[in-house]
Amino acid sequence: LTDNALTKLYDNFQNAVCRTDFGNGRYVRNAIEKAKMSLAARLVDSDYDKLKKKDIVTISEEDIEVDYVNENETRKIGFAY
Repeated sequence: LTDNALTKLYDNFQNAVCRTDFGNGRYVRNAIEKAKMSLAARLVDSDYDKLKKKDIVTISEEDIEVDYVNENETRKIGFAY
């Protein structure tokens, strides 16, 4: 992770803990998985001959999805209806 990506991820975590349905492990795992998918999608459009190992294994700020908290949104967990 770049420093900016780490900061953006940390900010997302700070916002997420305000939710009543926040679950640390799953949330963190999903955030990292989304970042990895974003990195892969970004690299698809790259010039493969110019890519270095560092480019392939580094998650940057643009790969981190901002997770906005909607205070009016009520989300349900599990099988709740």
